[in-house]
Amino acid sequence: MKGISFCIHQGEILGLIGESGSGKSVASQSITRLIDDAIMAGEVLFNHLDHHVNLLTIDNDQLTQIRKREISYIFQEPMTALNPLLTCGKQILECAEVKSTDYLNELLLKVELTDTDRVSKSYPHELSGGQ
Repeated sequence: MKGISFCIHQGEILGLIGESGSGKSVASQSITRLIDDAIMAGEVLFNHLDHHVNLLTIDNDQLTQIRKREISYIFQEPMTALNPLLTCGKQILECAEVKSTDYLNELLLKVELTDTDRVSKSYPHELSGGQ
């Protein structure tokens, strides 16, 4: 994928669509340097603590803190991305600072998983890869 550019504001959702092997995963994982050296030029500006930081140039400690608290990935393959012995709801709340059902439902609704009760009580193998 060459020359990709997009801007996502708080509260917005962006979907990358393309054929298998077209670079969707590389593009998204490069944003937080999960794949080294995939971005050859440019910048990835992220609003952190009320100022913009370039995710490509900040130090690893600061990037790790942003990854822990502000940007997360759940990889598509549920059998390797999530623990098969825990419900999806429990795993989502593991990394949340607020551990309530209301907060879990709010998070699921943000990603358009409207059957919140079913999704939160499901195990990874009970949901589709896209979910």
